[in-house]
Amino acid sequence: MSYSDIGLPGRTSTTPQIFLSYRSVDDEPPPGRPDGRYVKRLLEQLNWELRQQGAADAVFWMDRNKIYPGDKWSDILLNALGKADLFLALLSKNYIKSEWCATELSKMSARITSFPQDLRNGRIFRADKNRVPDEQINEALKGIQAVRFFELDRNSDREVEFYYGGQFQDEAKYCAAVHELAVAISRRLEALGVGMTRRPATNGRTVFVAKPSADTKVQYQHLVEELQGSGYRVVPDPGEPLPESGAEVKLMIVDGLGAAELSIHLLGERRGFRPDGLGADTVPFQLACAADEVNRRPSFYRLIWAPKALPTDDEALEKSPREPLEVLARFDAFLPSDHVEGDTAERFNEFVFQRLESKAQPEIRTVYIHYTDNDRRLALDVFNSIDENKRTRTIRPREGSPKEIEDAMDFLTRDAQLAVLCWENASEAAMIKEIGDSALGRWRAADAKNRSILLLMGPPGSDAKSDAVKTKLAPGVAHVIDATSGGDLASMLAPYLD
Repeated sequence: MSYSDIGLPGRTSTTPQIFLSYRSVDDEPPPGRPDGRYVKRLLEQLNWELRQQGAADAVFWMDRNKIYPGDKWSDILLNALGKADLFLALLSKNYIKSEWCATELSKMSARITSFPQDLRNGRIFRADKNRVPDEQINEALKGIQAVRFFELDRNSDREVEFYYGGQFQDEAKYCAAVHELAVAISRRLEALGVGMTRRPATNGRTVFVAKPSADTKVQYQHLVEELQGSGYRVVPDPGEPLPESGAEVKLMIVDGLGAAELSIHLLGERRGFRPDGLGADTVPFQLACAADEVNRRPSFYRLIWAPKALPTDDEALEKSPREPLEVLARFDAFLPSDHVEGDTAERFNEFVFQRLESKAQPEIRTVYIHYTDNDRRLALDVFNSIDENKRTRTIRPREGSPKEIEDAMDFLTRDAQLAVLCWENASEAAMIKEIGDSALGRWRAADAKNRSILLLMGPPGSDAKSDAVKTKLAPGVAHVIDATSGGDLASMLAPYLD
């Protein structure tokens, strides 16, 4: 049986997808051991074992999402469960107390019942972190093979976890349990004909992932594997090192950026090597070239990972986390279109895929332009900057009673996918009120998956507006454009309309 014969509902990729359901508290690092996260270590070891079993393309989905303003968690959860081939529950004393975990399990169980009878069995796997009384275990997790990551002392009945407190209590038994779990998963994937020792067909999209410095190389490899496993073409070729010649490096970088829809940059502390004749280190050089591409092609933008704490950071650095925007400033200037994230590598990877999925959505056809009473001039400038031949644009009415204006807004926003909130002279508090407790906020909340608010800030500049670049002012704002120093509004808006 080939994977294409299965025809499972919701599946559009040939990459095997495994939903990892766990309680986040089980992944908290113990005091003094920032690298001692339980789930992270298990996932790394399990991925390695699956590669040895021929399931190198398997991709785990876990609730590591960096939920972007405008996204709805339930939609993201259902989307991931709707694509999953298998479900792995990390059972623990904490897991059984979580309503989220119970929801994930029930949704997957319900989906499995919709499969053809011969495709239902063996979809749910269970890894027991510690002992849970049988009567407290969800029915969907009973009667299936459980791989134990603990044992009971025969004399004292004391529970001994193989990995606890950020260190091994019994490494050999831990590795044996991971191996047992990986063999079971890979055999089920093989029986389904999913993703064994092959690369899925390309999805026709190209992403530029900047060559990393030595201190982010591991994170680079993990990101590249996930992108390629989902059908993306990654440039420059991850399997080829950058040339030693500066001229050849420049040609490779510029050509790669020209073929890509966006660029991704991982910023540690190191700047990379300096090729002969280039005059710049490779990490900042790739950022600068990507900035040139942004200026050349408005729909292009940079996704930047500048973690608050690198995995190699010592305890002192952990106590004084890095400021992502300050890290970027050491390599290159911040651009208004940049997306800078400082969370963990796992969360950044999920964020990357969310951005890629959002770019795949149909272009925005209807734009609504909103303003408070003091900011109509800027709103009119925005209105006139949008090409009426390419898309419909509407603007908040100027006159009428509050009820009449609100009714008019309901009509004007009916078909809009994007609202541009213009901030010129209004107070910060007034802007926050418009985003939340107003007809605009209710419009977005009614369909948060398909509607978003873009905050466009015109002159004059202020401390509140500077802070909004980092904070996005309030929940509900998807993007911020800083036009306080002027500029071409059409070019600034283009990346969010195309």
